[in-house]
Amino acid sequence: MSCWCLTIYGTMRRSGRPSSLPVRWSAPSAIFVCAPTMPTASRTISSAFPRFPRPGASRRLSFWEAFCANWLKENSLVSDYPVVLQLAGKRCVVVGAGPVGLRKARRLCEVSADVILIDPARDRVDTPAGATMINRAFRQYDLDGASLVFAATNNQQVNRAVAEAARALGIPVNVADDPAASDFTVPASFSRGNLSIAVSSGGVSPAIAAMVRDEVEILLPDAWQIFLEIAGELRARLLTSDHKAAYNQQVLQNLVSGGILTMIENFDSSGVDQLVTAEFGNGYSLADLGISLPKDSP
Repeated sequence: MSCWCLTIYGTMRRSGRPSSLPVRWSAPSAIFVCAPTMPTASRTISSAFPRFPRPGASRRLSFWEAFCANWLKENSLVSDYPVVLQLAGKRCVVVGAGPVGLRKARRLCEVSADVILIDPARDRVDTPAGATMINRAFRQYDLDGASLVFAATNNQQVNRAVAEAARALGIPVNVADDPAASDFTVPASFSRGNLSIAVSSGGVSPAIAAMVRDEVEILLPDAWQIFLEIAGELRARLLTSDHKAAYNQQVLQNLVSGGILTMIENFDSSGVDQLVTAEFGNGYSLADLGISLPKDSP
């Protein structure tokens, strides 16, 4: 499932639009984890962040935790609320087709949003597949029916006009390079299947957020993606049976403590089957769940 991760400032309350799908913060506080429709898995992954089984993981995370702690001591923070939005088919308007605007438009197209890209001077721009290019100046009615707006021109007056028009219509707006004028910021993120990891600096330093994201991407074992698939299948079955109460965070923690991630990384299907069967009983093997581990070594 494709998602769009963002961090919303308190000013979004003025729009009256409800946000959707709350996600889980992890240490350091700038990192949050989202597994669509799998909040328990999100909590399990978040709690496991300090225990990445990768070389140098402890040293790397210690550095970033110290960095964030020091930064928090020296800076006051706006209280942000991270959410994941389902934007498939939703109208999203990007004003400005420079590098920043094109990057945002491409990402929105990746999650199947209905993207409108507006720029009077970009008649020859390589419009992202799935986006509609309008070669003229921004007009307020361009925002009719929009769910999100991005002001990404290099003209502050135009960006300000776009932001004012969006707020007049109650539409959340992001102003490039101006978090104070924005209702939300877009964090640096990466995905592994349905698992999304996002890092936000609240707009203070997108470059630092990107650096932390790159570090986390290196540290996160690929086994988590397959474990999420297993957890999703278990959840689908157990939530429709008498075992509903047995499916909780502790059960997933038991699987992690039992070494399921190492088994997945070693392509040990029989070990995974034994562990899951011991926890849930018969009928929940990888074959029963419709999941197979990769055959080839990485």
